[in-house]
Amino acid sequence: MRIEKVHEAFERYLKKMAVNESLIKLLEQVLLDMIGTEKKAEDLKKRTLKKCLNDLEKEISNIQYRIDKTTNESLIEHYEDQLIIKIAEQKELKNKLNESGYSEREIKALIRKAQKVLLHPLEVWSNADLEQRKRMLLIIFPD
Repeated sequence: MRIEKVHEAFERYLKKMAVNESLIKLLEQVLLDMIGTEKKAEDLKKRTLKKCLNDLEKEISNIQYRIDKTTNESLIEHYEDQLIIKIAEQKELKNKLNESGYSEREIKALIRKAQKVLLHPLEVWSNADLEQRKRMLLIIFPD
């Protein structure tokens, strides 16, 4: 089989692959709704983490107060061990709190890119560089 025939067949395949625009709009709305739901869950998780962090900071402050007020060396050692654990927990909570997903702007930009690929796959293929073509082939033929 000649390479030109393979290219022609693939271009015909890409033309057939183009998706109806109303379906794309529906997909966009579904994705935005799902993202909104995830965002609400993430906001709740962050509020919970902030409360836990606040409680943990109070515990750390309380342990530090106890260390300052006691003279018993074994008790000080015990409190210091607790303090090390609590500070590690605090660091972990702060890291979790600072983790963030994509912004709404970034998500909408990704959706627009996906729309272009779905609506005009042949155009995207024709204008793509080698790396983009490889990615597109992997999307079309995942196995």
